[in-house]
Amino acid sequence: QPQVDPQDEEVEAGQQQGKAIDLNNNLLMEAGLEESDDLYVRLDEHRLAKERTAAPDVLDVKPMSYRLRGLSAMRIFLRSRGNPDNMKMTLISPKMVKDMAAQLGIRDDPARYWYCLFALRYPMAVEWEVIIRNDTRWYLHLPSDRLQPIHPMIRKFRELLDDCKSNEFLWDFRGFVKMKCSECGLPDSVIWCHQCTDYFCAPCYLHCHKTKRGKKHWCMPIPGSRYLTASEASRLQEFLPLLNVGFSNRRRFLARDNQSDKNGSRNGDTWLYFHADTFHAALRQSPEKHWYLKRLKPPRLAPGVDGYYYNFATDVIADDASLILTKAQEQQALSVLQRNMRGALTRRAIQRQTEAAIVIQKTKMMWDVLKVHGNHGKNANILKSWYRKHKARADKEALELRLAKIQALWRGYLTRKEFKKTWKGISKIQAVWRGVRDRRRLAILRKANDRIQRCFRGFLYGRERMRKRHQAAARIQALGRGVADRKVCQEIVKSAIGIQSHFRGMMDRKYVKHLHACMVKLQRNWRRFQAQLTVKRMVYEKVEGIRLQRQQVLRQKLEHAAASLFQRTWLRHRDYEIYAAKKREKGEADKRTSTMLVALYIATSNLRNFVHPWLRHLPKDAQDVLLSIKNPLQRTMAQVPLTGKLANEELGRRGLRVASAKHLYYDQVGKDPDLASHLLLSVSRHLLSHVPAEDFSSTVRWACYAVGHEAVRLNRTKGHFQRNIIPVGKEIPPHPGDKLATFYKDLGNFQSRSDQQIQTSAESLPCLFLKRLPQHHRHVFLTAEFLITMRQALDTPSLATDDHLRFQGVDGAAGAQLMEVIGSELDHRLPLDWPKVCGTVASLATQAGAHVSELKADFDKSALQPKKFKRPPSNNLDVTSKPPEKAPERSPSPTPGSKKGGGARPPSSGPQAPGSGGGGGP
Repeated sequence: QPQVDPQDEEVEAGQQQGKAIDLNNNLLMEAGLEESDDLYVRLDEHRLAKERTAAPDVLDVKPMSYRLRGLSAMRIFLRSRGNPDNMKMTLISPKMVKDMAAQLGIRDDPARYWYCLFALRYPMAVEWEVIIRNDTRWYLHLPSDRLQPIHPMIRKFRELLDDCKSNEFLWDFRGFVKMKCSECGLPDSVIWCHQCTDYFCAPCYLHCHKTKRGKKHWCMPIPGSRYLTASEASRLQEFLPLLNVGFSNRRRFLARDNQSDKNGSRNGDTWLYFHADTFHAALRQSPEKHWYLKRLKPPRLAPGVDGYYYNFATDVIADDASLILTKAQEQQALSVLQRNMRGALTRRAIQRQTEAAIVIQKTKMMWDVLKVHGNHGKNANILKSWYRKHKARADKEALELRLAKIQALWRGYLTRKEFKKTWKGISKIQAVWRGVRDRRRLAILRKANDRIQRCFRGFLYGRERMRKRHQAAARIQALGRGVADRKVCQEIVKSAIGIQSHFRGMMDRKYVKHLHACMVKLQRNWRRFQAQLTVKRMVYEKVEGIRLQRQQVLRQKLEHAAASLFQRTWLRHRDYEIYAAKKREKGEADKRTSTMLVALYIATSNLRNFVHPWLRHLPKDAQDVLLSIKNPLQRTMAQVPLTGKLANEELGRRGLRVASAKHLYYDQVGKDPDLASHLLLSVSRHLLSHVPAEDFSSTVRWACYAVGHEAVRLNRTKGHFQRNIIPVGKEIPPHPGDKLATFYKDLGNFQSRSDQQIQTSAESLPCLFLKRLPQHHRHVFLTAEFLITMRQALDTPSLATDDHLRFQGVDGAAGAQLMEVIGSELDHRLPLDWPKVCGTVASLATQAGAHVSELKADFDKSALQPKKFKRPPSNNLDVTSKPPEKAPERSPSPTPGSKKGGGARPPSSGPQAPGSGGGGGP
């Protein structure tokens, strides 16, 4: 068909109506906001609706026509006349399903016959038609006019059947399959429509198929889709056929949990539902003894029944679904019995445990009494008094029980006596009432009997004779009255003629008077009509004025709405620009602060050790300097009560604060800051030295934002990661280039009293940090760990992440030694054969990151082994100078870098020492 340009139509319409109209101004003209007030246009609503709902371009369909003759053409013609939709759908009988099963090769598997029904209902190509002969489907090829009994798409159906069989395991992994919905585009499809040939999610399918025609579509459940909610399952239940999409598929699809999904009944897999028109054809496929029908002589369906059920495993015909749902009901009953039995067993176990607890409590109470008052008869009087009280209490309870039994017997006797007396009274009242009722009824019967006898005797002896005499007297009276009446009639006729003449004169005068009244009424009505016309003209003028005022008010309201829309759009645009700028600023800041954040995370993850294990990699001079300032640093932090706010905020009050870019480089004049602030400032200055001055403020702000959010994520971590204590050199000889085996022993003199008082939970802090860190931070963390350890152990400062370790002399034994060292630092045992599989530092870091991401937390709190700790007296801690604030619920021992180091974790097993903030060491 030729394409029509909407602008051409608009121009033609404008020429016909007086002026051309721009398409962009149509909405303004409809709303009355057009600039020109003199323009009057007659709008075409159908054309405007067509322009607003313009459909996308599609390919032209090439029509095809064929010419047929004979019985095949007659069958196709008659079926198309009976089926207005022309869907090429014929009635399907059980014999056709069996034939399709033979073609698909599943004749011995009746549980999959629902797929045969799906194949028979699937729409065919344009050049194929279906013909039914003797309850057998024949497929007609229209171009060649050739018939064949084999379905033209049988190969594709067999391939699809194999896919269905192989995909049945997906029912055990609900939520694994993610298919995009054809309506909303979300990967949440749960149903495939047979007629629409599209995937739908539950809300979209219910919305698109809520019409009467849409409810006739067949929907197929998708294996492996997510579990439905309660409302979705109840609403989709009426769209899914009970049997014809697979009984087990339907049950699994509508299941709400894993148990009902796997343990349901499969009794209905071999049943299918057929239309009532194919009932007589199905009777020929089943023996007479397999007819489970309510009407057997002759066999027929009940009026109003749409179909019947056929079992292909036993060739049984039934007209009631109860035979199919019996197993499901039995399964549900068994579930109820199991639940009740388990509840009874649980209650019995609880009762036994309660009784045992009471016995234990009594024994414990007796043991406490013996412990307080002495044993072996030391305080016999106290024990005797206690026993007498116990005996008196028991005797009192027994006496009260016996009295209660006696009172119950006596009250029962009194109650039975009172009941018996009441029963006798009620019986006497009933007897009196029944006597009164019977006597009244007998009196009524006697009166009726007397009346019947009186009527019969009067008829027999008096009324018959009187009737005959009355007839004779009436005849005589009639003759006499006839003569008298005729005389009276003559006089009446004369009087009537006179009355008629007077009456006619009166009626004529009355008619003339009526005509005069009608003329007066006509004049009055005409004058009232003229007055109404005048009033209506005035009312219409008033209504027109009101209409013009209303049009003006609507115009003002539309102008106000348009202004509000412009303002709202501008504000949304401005907010989006601000959001994009902040997101861009955060991305740039994350790139600059990733190294600093990972360094803080690495330092915080080794709070358990009194010195960091990487201290062994530093030169001797640097080690001596850091070890010399370790104890003064801890003592400085010990002077601040670490309650309420975190340590870095308290220590920052006494030292120098970095407020802007100019403070990154400073000269120490006057009083020096404390060692903690000096150390933290030096490290931050070194790690942020590459940041330009104009970007310093945003970098620090987003770094604090990242550290704070990471702290919240660590605080919300559920469970813990078990710590693996790996002594280096115990199982395999230590690596010659590494000193971790004797590192802490050699530096034992530098462990202060504060380090010894630190108590931490028995979990792996490095694994905790690695598990909760983002992927890029985790990769930097592990790369630094592997690269620094490999460089120092192999004495190769120029080792790169992509250099192969075998070329550096790392064999199987050396790789195992290095993996033992790294596992000891991370408090987690790693496979020793990774250097063989992963030859470079980058691949080792990637493998370790994948391994850490698969770790699962342990929720057994007994594995943490808490220990008690008594705080030693300290003269330097001023606890009265400032009231302590309430600590967070899961806050660990605060450290100078705790705010930047990654948040709170489960509390330690004992109280923290005042100087525990320096536990990480240099």
